[in-house]
Amino acid sequence: MGGGAVLLNKPRAPVEVYNDLGDEVVNVFRVARDHGAELKRALQLTPYAEAELRAAHEKCPDRPVEQARRTIVRALQGFSTAAMYREENTTGFRRGHKAEGGGGEGGAQWRNYINTLDAVLERLQGVVIEQREATDVLLTHDAEDALHYVDPPYTHDTREHTTAYPHEMSNEQHERLAEVLHTLKGAVVLSGYDNPLYARLYKDWRRVCKDTVTYGGSARVEVLWCSRRVQRGLVF
Repeated sequence: MGGGAVLLNKPRAPVEVYNDLGDEVVNVFRVARDHGAELKRALQLTPYAEAELRAAHEKCPDRPVEQARRTIVRALQGFSTAAMYREENTTGFRRGHKAEGGGGEGGAQWRNYINTLDAVLERLQGVVIEQREATDVLLTHDAEDALHYVDPPYTHDTREHTTAYPHEMSNEQHERLAEVLHTLKGAVVLSGYDNPLYARLYKDWRRVCKDTVTYGGSARVEVLWCSRRVQRGLVF
């Protein structure tokens, strides 16, 4: 459950802030917001093809619209969301076979994404897009009526690949984040896989758990840690 997916699916609020240190995801959001029609046209002309996935791993930061298209190709055509962050396609082309853990998605997911892109573009209008340290953004926008959804890189002991993202977090950084989250005036919802570190850091927070399976077929327990200000009616 990525922060971008949560933003796109939740009701609009008067003030909304999305933050990510990663250049690629922030670029996708900025391009979608400011050059949505051009991005949509580029995606409509992109076939669901293994050759496209291989080509999408070449970076082109001087062409933001094309870079956004390539990021989306890697996210939706690669076998794992983390594929968008890797220099090489180590996960393979997502053909949609159930044996791959893809749930029969493949080209259907690609078609559906393009068909709903207009709604995505409209939803991003008015969203403030930041690219700063998470703790700085949290403290800047904190208020009594704020709701912070925090989706940091999951702890290394819960993942097979520990260098998948351009900005990883050590256990010490997770501990620093926990210190800041406990000081916020607003409500906080933190997501991650169940792990001993978070069990210690957030032992006073309410947990909402859900059994899940990764694209690689591994069983996991997805958890939301909810601060005391989160309403009891929250569902996972």
